[in-house]
Amino acid sequence: NAANALGTGTVTVGLRGQLINDNATGLNSLAGITLNGVNSTLKLNQPWNKSTASLALSGGSPLVQIGNAASTIGDLSGSAGVIQGSGSSSSLTVNQTTEGVYTGEIGTNLTFIKSGSAPLKLAGIIDPSLKLTLAQGTLSFGNLPVTAASLNQTGGTLSIDLATPLTLTGNLTRSAGTILVNLPASPPAIETPYVLVVYQGTRSGQP
Repeated sequence: NAANALGTGTVTVGLRGQLINDNATGLNSLAGITLNGVNSTLKLNQPWNKSTASLALSGGSPLVQIGNAASTIGDLSGSAGVIQGSGSSSSLTVNQTTEGVYTGEIGTNLTFIKSGSAPLKLAGIIDPSLKLTLAQGTLSFGNLPVTAASLNQTGGTLSIDLATPLTLTGNLTRSAGTILVNLPASPPAIETPYVLVVYQGTRSGQP
């Protein structure tokens, strides 16, 4: 519960371990957190706000539970696990400074904000309720096709495969940034329209 009680290094949570933050600044001194083990858990009852701190879900079946507030971290990576929210105000901003890949699941009750100049690939399962914001850097996907609740692009580069459009059950908002289209191995037909994003709500800004 005490602020900065864990020091300034990287904390590893192992097999069936739990790290629960109940202090508004309890984790903000840490350089990073690694979850590595079956049922290893990070529970943010209070936010974790350090834009240079790393989060790695590296093995087993780790769980990151974002509280009903906004948290901000640095680099995200991992090969397993789940990142999810707990309420309508749950959000996670990732300030990616080195190229990263996260192949675990991400979703329910969560707004995910990609910031930072380095590319981030969400290569695992994306829950259809996930709200996406792209502010900086490149955001790409690996487990295709992808369905999300909404996308708000205020900057950065959205990387989409030509053969598998991004599907949104809600709104598409674009005020800045670019879309990078990845072509298939076989050349696509010329003078043929292709759908990049399917949205079921409203669209604002440039398509």
